[in-house]
Amino acid sequence: MESDGTNEYTITDSDKKERGTEITLYLRDTEDEFLEPWKVKSLIKKYSDFIAFPIYLPDDKGKEEVVNVTKPLWKRSPSEVTEEQYADFFKQRLEASITFLYNTHQSEGVTEFSSLVFYSGKVTLRPL
Repeated sequence: MESDGTNEYTITDSDKKERGTEITLYLRDTEDEFLEPWKVKSLIKKYSDFIAFPIYLPDDKGKEEVVNVTKPLWKRSPSEVTEEQYADFFKQRLEASITFLYNTHQSEGVTEFSSLVFYSGKVTLRPL
């Protein structure tokens, strides 16, 4: 598939023998920050966490590592999730510079019910 970033794209036949998708990006000279591994990983985590397919990138040793998380936080057992993962999730989704004050994470009942609620330390009062 090929695209120039507008609303259209072209699909052509491939000679690739193995499964998977390869993406090649061509960047402007002023966009060097997107060559940094940390930037690529942060974009993948921001926009591709919790999709059902793993995304692999080469690590420092030349091996491939999975960069995204394929199972959402709210679908995992609360005992499997660290405080750092909650904080990262909160900041990524809300693009917030504030941290949450408290969170509750529950899975209950015969009919599966999952929830993840964050309580912000910032409160805005508005008149009724």
